[in-house]
Amino acid sequence: METIANVLEKNEKKKVNDLNSFDSVVKVLEPKKFVNFLSDLEITSDSVVVKVRMVTKKSVRRIFIDWGDLESDVISILPGLNLDLAPALNGTNPLPDGTYEVFHAYQSPEEKIAFEKHITLRIQDNTGTIDQRSTTITLTPKYSVNVYQTSVNLLDAADFGNGSAEFEITQTIDDQPTGFWEWYPSNNFFSDAQFTRLPGSQLRRVVELGGSSNLVHLNFIEKDGFLNADDEGLLRIRLTPYMTTGQIEKIIEVSDPTFGSCRIKVRYYIEMNVYKPLPSIGGMLTFAQT
Repeated sequence: METIANVLEKNEKKKVNDLNSFDSVVKVLEPKKFVNFLSDLEITSDSVVVKVRMVTKKSVRRIFIDWGDLESDVISILPGLNLDLAPALNGTNPLPDGTYEVFHAYQSPEEKIAFEKHITLRIQDNTGTIDQRSTTITLTPKYSVNVYQTSVNLLDAADFGNGSAEFEITQTIDDQPTGFWEWYPSNNFFSDAQFTRLPGSQLRRVVELGGSSNLVHLNFIEKDGFLNADDEGLLRIRLTPYMTTGQIEKIIEVSDPTFGSCRIKVRYYIEMNVYKPLPSIGGMLTFAQT
């Protein structure tokens, strides 16, 4: 019969054997070696779009990118394989060998503020060796402001005794002329059906949070006045990131300090979109591989 001492000795030996077995398992599963695969890494942003540009020193098997917004991309390439994802460029690769460019568009915050995202890159070759990089970027949203063609409507008589009025309308953006029209509305009949569209008056500008705004002027000069010639009126539209999509109507007064005035209704439509400058070659990802 085994003594208590013998049983305790066997248990101790079993524990030592278990620990040795555990050590051998740990050695097999030890972390992969980290090395530097990149000769250049550049991460830039424009509005809500970030671009990661990498130049590799050698062929890589897989690139993993965690964008920090619960989205990720995995690029898997066999070593030495040339790939071209830019057929729009007539089969020519737009990037030097070993260079990758990856683009990602984030959702813009509803409250229209700058925001931060943490990006992690993990590059692996065919031996399992890894290069990993992380950084935090700040993105400042920009907005595309589209002003669709402006329409004008004379609300009351501009002159005495004339069947039609004559106006010269000039559009400027930041004091630069962008449009000129001659307008001859009825001077006797007034209704919403008499709106006249100013062809070519549509415009688009990109505005940035915290940046400068664009000032649009519509200047009206009434030219055929019987008593009040060359009366003037001015509409100002300031394009900012804080505008909202929708139709806008403004009434301006074209007046003469001595002989009275007339009113003009100006109607235009604003469309606001987050500006996303993604590449136009047909994909979110372009790369070249040695």
